[in-house]
Amino acid sequence: MISFNMKEKPFSSENNLILTTENTTSVLQYIGQEREQKGKSEQLIHQIDNLRQQAEKNSDFTTALVLFQEKMLCSQHLIMEAKTEKNTTKATKGLFLTGKTAKEMIDFQQVHQDKIDPIINTRTDRFLGRYYDRLHQFKKSEQLYQKGLDFFNSLESVDQKYNRLEFSGFLAFSKLKQKKPDWFDLTTQTLSDFNKSPEGIWLKDTDYYTWAVWKSGVEIRTSDTLLNTKYQKKYQKNINFWIKDADSILTMPDGNRNVFQLRLDELNAVKAKLK
Repeated sequence: MISFNMKEKPFSSENNLILTTENTTSVLQYIGQEREQKGKSEQLIHQIDNLRQQAEKNSDFTTALVLFQEKMLCSQHLIMEAKTEKNTTKATKGLFLTGKTAKEMIDFQQVHQDKIDPIINTRTDRFLGRYYDRLHQFKKSEQLYQKGLDFFNSLESVDQKYNRLEFSGFLAFSKLKQKKPDWFDLTTQTLSDFNKSPEGIWLKDTDYYTWAVWKSGVEIRTSDTLLNTKYQKKYQKNINFWIKDADSILTMPDGNRNVFQLRLDELNAVKAKLK
């Protein structure tokens, strides 16, 4: 995930963005802001495609791959929104777009792999893993998450290693869906790492938004899954704690809660199951 300052908005969505060497970071920050706004993901897809074509023309293959990943996020957000809206047409469109983008991204990566930042290359496994999660192919997603986790665990620099937190959370989810016995220990360890590990502390201090989205995602997905199983009673105390914690962290340090609307919609849907 691209780190950004939620107070900054250097571009207007009404403008056609021109990608240059000088503004690449700001453009990616803008895309990162906009796709997190409820209902904006679908509108961004054409803009992202245009920017990616510019990046490829400029031989900036790392940025081009980031934009493929942003498109994957937008299509997955369509699925998330469709779930809360109970809109099957939107969900079908989101899943189709995710699959189409995944194939295009893999093809692109295979051609230009040696010219792409290894960090960005590896983060592709996170997006492909989520696609396989949507298809209920959890054995495949587990392999991708484990591969990514092994890579980021091997790094020493905290400003790169922090990616392990997201991979670890998704790996725990994949194991839960497969009913593997170690899912619970991995989940609790991951949530603890968000709070206590050097990379978790660094991420919270450096980019609170990303930290809160990632951590609450683990708590919400896990709770939602358990509420649909016979294990709800066994883990009810954990579910209650995770939901309460997710709710408490989805507020920016300046008090802004609106920036988390997509995640809050997910949380509210889980809360409704508890009533």
